[in-house]
Amino acid sequence: MTKYDLTELTDEQYTRMVEITYEPLTLLSDITDAVPYFFGEGVELDEKAKETLETEVSQDVLKTFVDICLKKW
Repeated sequence: MTKYDLTELTDEQYTRMVEITYEPLTLLSDITDAVPYFFGEGVELDEKAKETLETEVSQDVLKTFVDICLKKW
């Protein structure tokens, strides 16, 4: 995790980030590749995902999801 500045996160946020991302990991060191979006880095999407996420319904769902998550974060 030396790739990221962990001082940006509180202990609670760091713990939550690990909880969210740990399940599919085989090695804890794999977490570096699983968390770039927590540090403002982009996420690569394939074309089908982009098309799906660009619909009005998807945008409404994403905005609601982000609002809810930000309240909990």
